[in-house]
Amino acid sequence: MPPPAPYQQPYVTPDVTPAYGVPLYGQVGYQNPAFSVEAQHWQGRARTSLILGILGLLCCGLLGPVALALGMQAKNSLQRLGVMEGQTMALVGMILGGVATALWLLWTLVSLVSR
Repeated sequence: MPPPAPYQQPYVTPDVTPAYGVPLYGQVGYQNPAFSVEAQHWQGRARTSLILGILGLLCCGLLGPVALALGMQAKNSLQRLGVMEGQTMALVGMILGGVATALWLLWTLVSLVSR
C-alpha cells in the first residue's frame, strides 16, 4: 500500500470501500439548519412573540409593541438562516402585537379626548 499523498483522499483498498466513499478530512455530513443553536434561539423568540401578542390582545396592550418587535427580529433571523420552523409563530405574534398596540393607542386616545 503506497503512502497517501498530502491533501488527497486516503488510499482505500477496493474490498473495504464504504458505501458512500471515504469522507475528506474535516468534512462533516449534512446538518439541518433547523437544529442549530441559533435557530432554536430564534424559534424560542418567535414563540415568546406569539405568547406576548396573545397576552397583549387579551389583557395588557403594553405587551403589543414588545411582541411586534420580537416577532420582527425572529422572523428576519429565521429567514436569514433559511429555517421555516417558527416563522409562522413570529408572523402571528407580529400581527397580534400590532393589533394590540393599535387598540391600546386607540383606547389611550379615546380616554384622553373624553376627559
